Amino acid sequence: ENKMVSNGIEAYWQDAVIYVVCFQVRNSNGNYRDIKKNLIFKEELSEQEVADIITRKFSNVQKVKYVDCWSEALQLK
Repeated sequence: ENKMVSNGIEAYWQDAVIYVVCFQVRNSNGNYRDIKKNLIFKEELSEQEVADIITRKFSNVQKVKYVDCWSEALQLK
C-alpha cells in the first residue's frame, strides 16, 4: 500500500528547493534598490550557482547580497 502512495506522489509532484535571496539592482535613474525574493529550483544548487543565475537572468544586478537555502518543497508537475 505504501508503494501506491509513493507512486501517486511521484506521478503529480517533483522535488524542488527554495532559496531566499537578496540582490541589488540599479534602476534607470541611477538609484540602487534591494530586491528580496524566494526562488525555486528543481535541484539543490550551490550558493555560487544561484548567484550566477541571478546575475544572468535579472537585469542591472550590481551585486548579490545573500543566498540562503531555505527549504525543500514539492512542485506540481
